Amino acid sequence: MAKKSKFMSWLGFGKSDKKQAEADKQQALAQQQEAERLAAEKAEAEREEQARIAAEKAQAERLAIEKANAELLAKEQAEAQAQQQAQAARLAEQEAQMRLEQERMAAQRAEQQRLDTEREQAEQDEKLAIEKANAELLAKEQAEAQVQQQAQAARLAEQEAQMRLEQERVAAEKAEAERLEQERIAQEQAEAERAEQERIAAEKAEADRLEQERIAAEQAEAERLEQERIAAEQAEVERAEQERIAAEAEAERLEQQRIAAEQAEAERVEQERIAAEQAEAERLEQQRIAAEQAEAERLEQQRIAAEQAEAERLEQERIAQEQAEAERA
Repeated sequence: MAKKSKFMSWLGFGKSDKKQAEADKQQALAQQQEAERLAAEKAEAEREEQARIAAEKAQAERLAIEKANAELLAKEQAEAQAQQQAQAARLAEQEAQMRLEQERMAAQRAEQQRLDTEREQAEQDEKLAIEKANAELLAKEQAEAQVQQQAQAARLAEQEAQMRLEQERVAAEKAEAERLEQERIAQEQAEAERAEQERIAAEKAEADRLEQERIAAEQAEAERLEQERIAAEQAEVERAEQERIAAEAEAERLEQQRIAAEQAEAERVEQERIAAEQAEAERLEQQRIAAEQAEAERLEQQRIAAEQAEAERLEQERIAQEQAEAERA
């Protein structure tokens, strides 16, 4: 082969061999470049596949977050509806209690009016009997009977004035107690309605705030993906690092948001429980005060009736004694 190569070189074929070697070298270089191009395309395809997988993962996480937010909103709406129903039941119970209280007060007023009518009739009958007795006594002893009749009339007028003043005082106190009770009930209802409106407004504001945060998070996510695409075109390594950092920050933000939402929900439930306990305590205290007032009024009425009966008995004894003395005289 060496002799043949020298022979071919001698014949003038040496230059052709150099050209062939150069062509082989160019072909090998082309093959190497093609292999590098294929490797680069494969790497680019793998990078794009990784980016697609990351985007799909981010999309799945965003959908999971939206689902969790939707479930939380549905839960809050259900709780709000249950609270509204409970509030309606409490209002219905308060209205029933007010109606029973009004019926009881009406029955008491009717009974008081009946007793007042009977008492006034008895007083009228007694007055007529006394006037008749005084007239008969006046016929027997005109001068003495006239003096006694004038004294009797003065005493009766004074007693009637005292009784009238006492009745007016009792009626005024009763009317004032009824007015205060109506004002208290109306104030409690207004306060309950105001608290309910404030709670509903606060929940709506919180839902709106969470929705705005979700929209802002989606917008931020879209902007972040766009920035990652641009950064990926500029530098693959930097894009991958930025994507990892952004994903960690997003996970931390979502975790903080979830913790804040749970804390806010727990605080709201605790505040509602405390408010309910305070309202129940105030209601029991008001019932106790009303019972004590009713008992005090009943004892006062008994005392007044006893004093009136005792005064009437003493007056009857005095009149009988005066008549007996007049008969003896």
